[in-house]
Amino acid sequence: MLTSKLKSFISLPGGMGLGTRDANLTPDFARVLGAMAVDDFNIKLFIDEPSSTRSLANMRDNQWIAFVIVDVMSAESYQFKGKFISAVKANEQDMIFFNHYMKGFDDLVEAIGLNRGLIYDYPHTSMICITMEVQEIFEQTPKKGTGQKI
Repeated sequence: MLTSKLKSFISLPGGMGLGTRDANLTPDFARVLGAMAVDDFNIKLFIDEPSSTRSLANMRDNQWIAFVIVDVMSAESYQFKGKFISAVKANEQDMIFFNHYMKGFDDLVEAIGLNRGLIYDYPHTSMICITMEVQEIFEQTPKKGTGQKI
């Protein structure tokens, strides 16, 4: 179950990734470009369709997925494992959230010393919203006890 803290953490700008695997268990990685908690058990992930075709095929074939998020300033991080529920094109409301998220991430990139526009100005024009049902959550912050199930 997603706590209030985790729901807030998920929606903050951070480093995110999605792991999938095909029928032969060959792994694939997709960059996640924003996320939000839908409710206590589901997360919506934003991915770029053109660069994620293999991951999308994997999710449809093998529903198990893993999502990781890290706060690039503190290294606090979590891994969410669960099942793929759906993939739909981002609607206008999704794109408003996505653009707000990307601007926040661009601010973060600048705060750590990288050039403004490095991330946000990339042409993200074909966004897909992945809904995943969270089944397990793991602490991934680098420290003693990392990897513990929450």
